[in-house]
Amino acid sequence: VYLAPGDYHHIHSPAEWSVEYRRHFSGELLPVASPVFKRVAGLMALNERVVLTGKWRQGFFSMILVGANNVGSMRVAFDKDLETNLNENYIPGFYRDRRLSDIDLKHGSYVGQFLLGSTVAVVFEAPADFEFLVKPGDKVRYGQPIGECSGQTQR
Repeated sequence: VYLAPGDYHHIHSPAEWSVEYRRHFSGELLPVASPVFKRVAGLMALNERVVLTGKWRQGFFSMILVGANNVGSMRVAFDKDLETNLNENYIPGFYRDRRLSDIDLKHGSYVGQFLLGSTVAVVFEAPADFEFLVKPGDKVRYGQPIGECSGQTQR
């Protein structure tokens, strides 16, 4: 989900899940708008990002907050030790890990925010009958379902 400068920049959980780890990759802060995204191979892996991983009822679940031009500052509500956008020289592939415990999120729970705008990617195991209700480029509003399983909406 791309967040333009005029969008809501708070991040909420799209599902009920348990966060187990946070991995912070320092990186570039290249623009993530569509024209640049199409030209720069591996852009999301080059930019600074915070990866939250854990489990949901279907298995693996992850939310990835990706920084961008003028948007390196990211906050995670339940990880006060996280510091982003330090303008440090980074080594590609280097990251900082933190084990998180007892972080159980409900659908709609507050996760954090960007201090302007950028991108959130969601990677998860889904049942065979899962279908997305949104297409690439669609705007997603707080509380809007993003998919469903056999007619049962998944938010």
